[in-house]
Amino acid sequence: MNTKASAILLSAVVGVSLPAFADDMPAPASSGEQPSFGPSTSISITGVLPSTTEIKANAAKFDREKFRVDFSTQIPLNQSWVISASAGYEEENFDWKNIKNNVVPNSTIRPWDKLKSVEASVTLMHFYDQNWSFMLTPMIKAAYQDNYKASDAWRYGLVAGAMYRYESGNTLGFGLMYTNGVKGVNEVKAMPYVIVDWKLSDKLSVRNPFKNTFSGPAGIELAYDYSNNLTFSVGSAMRRNLFLAAGKDTKGEIEEIATFIATEWNISKSFTARGYLGYLSNGTLEFDNQNVKYDLDATAAAAFNLEYSF
Repeated sequence: MNTKASAILLSAVVGVSLPAFADDMPAPASSGEQPSFGPSTSISITGVLPSTTEIKANAAKFDREKFRVDFSTQIPLNQSWVISASAGYEEENFDWKNIKNNVVPNSTIRPWDKLKSVEASVTLMHFYDQNWSFMLTPMIKAAYQDNYKASDAWRYGLVAGAMYRYESGNTLGFGLMYTNGVKGVNEVKAMPYVIVDWKLSDKLSVRNPFKNTFSGPAGIELAYDYSNNLTFSVGSAMRRNLFLAAGKDTKGEIEEIATFIATEWNISKSFTARGYLGYLSNGTLEFDNQNVKYDLDATAAAAFNLEYSF
């Protein structure tokens, strides 16, 4: 059974390439024992292949493709406490078509060629006993057009959760995710979420494909372990990207629902390859101070992820 969660990155905006909280936990301990595991580090690269999206209101289109690098490390402090840290950098290229001047008429929001983002988080997890565990994750992110500065786009957030692991190894939990808006824009979101890693049979399980981040909630997937090294899954999650669009106080947001099928291949103990095919639907493009919200046509998408752990 593969104990790593799929780093599902097939979305309009790729989420942090890290396991879901429930899958960060070690294999279940014997009754009366605390779980234990050693330090680990991983580096991953992700590519989202080009896809075309149309804005329904004006028939404008944009092609987009993405490249991302992630780094994460996990260090046990003792039998009860584990600390982990992650960082990621992403570039998303846009090629606009059928658009004359600005994205929004009579505004200063011009078509952008590239969106950049940098983000980091630190997670502190406490294993209270062989069943209960608790976690707290502060995180920061800046997403912005490449002709603006990251210093004007910083956001912060906080994720807290509690998990119960049954003797069978199945896990259920709950938590709350809090995020603020881009600097200069007063937007606060608080969202409850559910953590699940539940085996339906020896090969079939339900789990969260994403970590809860600025990119959205964890989502849900049904995974089938074909063998010890090969897993197939199907799932869905909402993805969102809030970015600095114009000036210091004008933000844009792309929000879509990603539905996907995925394959995860553990080539070796250290190296994992993943491939994804999916569909982005119910998309919107919104700008906060323009009172404008565009609907986006659905589009197909594909992605790959390569991860090396040591």
